[in-house]
Amino acid sequence: MLLFHQLKLLHFNLVLSSRSRLATPFEDTMTPKPNCSLNAAPPLRPTNRWCVTAAWDEVSNRVISQNVDYPIQTINEKVLDLTTSPDWMEYLEISEHRSEESGGAGAYDSFRCDLILQSTGQKQSWRIWGQDFHLNRIQESYQSIAKDVNVGSLMDARHKSELIIQELLSKASTSPTLLQLENNSSGNAMFQLIRMTLLWSNANGEITVRGHSCCSGSALSLDEPVQPIVVSVAAKQHGKQIDMDSAMPSRVNDPRHKVASWTRLRKQLERPETYKPPGTSEVLMLRPSTDHRLEVLEGLSSNFFVVYKDGTLRTASDGVLLGYARHLVLECAESCGLRFISSKSIFLQDAEQGLWQEAFITSSSRLIYPISKVIIHTDNEMEFEDYWTYESNGEKAKWQQLLDEILKRRNAEITTV
Repeated sequence: MLLFHQLKLLHFNLVLSSRSRLATPFEDTMTPKPNCSLNAAPPLRPTNRWCVTAAWDEVSNRVISQNVDYPIQTINEKVLDLTTSPDWMEYLEISEHRSEESGGAGAYDSFRCDLILQSTGQKQSWRIWGQDFHLNRIQESYQSIAKDVNVGSLMDARHKSELIIQELLSKASTSPTLLQLENNSSGNAMFQLIRMTLLWSNANGEITVRGHSCCSGSALSLDEPVQPIVVSVAAKQHGKQIDMDSAMPSRVNDPRHKVASWTRLRKQLERPETYKPPGTSEVLMLRPSTDHRLEVLEGLSSNFFVVYKDGTLRTASDGVLLGYARHLVLECAESCGLRFISSKSIFLQDAEQGLWQEAFITSSSRLIYPISKVIIHTDNEMEFEDYWTYESNGEKAKWQQLLDEILKRRNAEITTV
């Protein structure tokens, strides 16, 4: 009997050991362990940031998730914060030796999930923004970098993605950090904004599916006013001449798809010494037109809109990523008294001629942010000057009407979990 138990224990340890070996790459790529060199201080966890990663484990045939306990990692002399999805994907690209030609870490998509905070004892509810839209887009993006993938593999990856989303939402729904209601004397309803990112990577012809979710940890009011932002353009002004920087990265060659390598490449444009000085929230990318004007395409992680003084709404229709929030704005434009003309482009010079009334950006996580000012790099190093400034016409801003309409329509999609 003793021998039987010893053999049984040996079998259990061998199975556990084999599973551990198989799971090691999965664990390392989800949440790397700290660099424990003798002279290195342990990485510190950013204050008030909740982050959980998840992946489909082929060994146990289920989703495994874990907290990001050691988010600050150094690899190839780069310091990365793994609570941000761009740094998380860059870490995977480097650690897994993935090439830029294959999209870096793979195809990805990010979307917003609002955890509506309730009183103690009540069930939590979610407002999930465009899950099917984003699943369709990550599938299309993956097909752009992995040729000849079969339909069965795509459907399997989609199913695993849905299970990963459920796991990450479940983790958020039971997190003491996220469920703490802050003192709120106004009595306004509160919510936690969770940014969800899915990543599909090619692993020897198979699709590896992983997920990343993060939150600042600060509850927001559902009636929170949106603050205007300042944006810059990826160009330099020399007197009256505006020149694009051809050395800077661009995704114009494949703008319709989201590949992880772009989140790394765009960091060159986000540096204070290039086009994103302190206080700037976004950088707008440009494209020269045949008549020597500069067309404004999109932000590094957003779509760009302008309400012209003639009552038309314009946004680029080609050479850009067609985002989910962009789709919502166009869906609501007519009901807000705006005429969208897809054939009309936005030109930077139109702002100088006084043709712009309002400008705003949209993204899945931010929905709509109005722009108070557009700035541009000058001849002098590290100096920017105002190019366009918003001036109210005394009426309710169109961006606010659009946001109100979007929120009204999407309130019906809140689900209890």
